[in-house]
Amino acid sequence: MRKFFSFITFLSVLLTCFHSSVISKAANSDAVYLDDGYYIITEEIQYSSVLSEITTYSTTTQNASKTSRLYDANDQLIATFTVYGSFSINNGTSVKCTDVTYSQSVSSSKWKFLSATISRNNTSINTASAVGTGMFKNVNTGKQVNISVTLSCSKTGVLS
Repeated sequence: MRKFFSFITFLSVLLTCFHSSVISKAANSDAVYLDDGYYIITEEIQYSSVLSEITTYSTTTQNASKTSRLYDANDQLIATFTVYGSFSINNGTSVKCTDVTYSQSVSSSKWKFLSATISRNNTSINTASAVGTGMFKNVNTGKQVNISVTLSCSKTGVLS
C-alpha cells in the first residue's frame, strides 16, 4: 500500500509539472502538374503538440506529417509519400527538427517504389524542416517521378 501511495504522489508531481495537449489539423491542398497529365497533390498536415512546463522553462514538441499523392491523367491514385517530422520549439524563440522519417505506398501494379532520401534542415532558429523525396517508376514505360515533401515548422509552432 505504501508503494501505491508513493506512486500516486510521484504521478501527482509529474502532472503538476507537465501539461500536454493534442491537436490535429488538415491543411489546404496544393497541386503540381507534371507532363503527360500526371499531377501531385500535397495535403494532410496532421500534428500533435505536447507542451512541457517546468517552472519558467517550457518546450513544445510538435510531431507532424505531410502527405503527397501522385495521380495519373485519369485521376487514378498511383503512389503516396508521407514525411513525418518531430520539432522541438523552445519558448517560441527557436525551433529544431529532431527527427524525420517517411512512409510510402504504391496503388498501381504498373508502378514501383525505388528509394527515398530524407533529411533535417536546422540552418535557421526561425524555421526547421523535415524533407523527403520518394522515387517511383513505371515498370512498363520506365517513366520516373520524384515526389518531394517539405514539412516546415516555425519557432512559434506554425506548420507548413
